[in-house]
Amino acid sequence: MEVEAGNASSNSAAGRPPTEISSLTKDEAPSKEDSSWLEYFTFRIFGPGMLVCLADTDAGCLIVAAQSGARWGYSLLLLQIILIPILFMTQELTARLGIYTQQGQTALIREHYGRGWAWF
Repeated sequence: MEVEAGNASSNSAAGRPPTEISSLTKDEAPSKEDSSWLEYFTFRIFGPGMLVCLADTDAGCLIVAAQSGARWGYSLLLLQIILIPILFMTQELTARLGIYTQQGQTALIREHYGRGWAWF
């Protein structure tokens, strides 16, 4: 595929890199058979929990992790190795529960246990 000379020169003159406009046809689109079973297994099984773990990592979490590392060094490493799978499983199950019920965790707690427990 070639870029038209007029399009490339006008973009370069405007300070933008040359662009190429193309459209994928249905025949050129990647098929499901192209992806491996390992990719499918990884995203199907670990996908929701991994997204929740990444969403849970905010600025406060990073600051606390840095301060803990500066204070205790590697002495908490064994505890982290034990707790990371537990945290991942909890977040994975919470994400799957939310996907299945179409409700958040707090709404489900409020529905089953009352407002006091949901607030807590």
